[in-house]
Amino acid sequence: MRDMLINNIWVRQQINWVNAHEYRNEYHFWAENGAYLEALALPANGQFMFDSKALDHITKALAIRWGLISQPRRR
Repeated sequence: MRDMLINNIWVRQQINWVNAHEYRNEYHFWAENGAYLEALALPANGQFMFDSKALDHITKALAIRWGLISQPRRR
């Protein structure tokens, strides 16, 4: 397991074995006050850079929704 803080949301990565030959990456999201927000399972396709970019977008949307970061102003 690995914990990381992305956009003021704690993300815990957990690798789960689906069967003898396959695993998947599960990500759990918490607000800084300890409130559990959601979980997300991504396939084990070796696309870790795509996973990290997806996590950035997901945590940003959650942080804006829960008021943990302010929404950027458009000009």
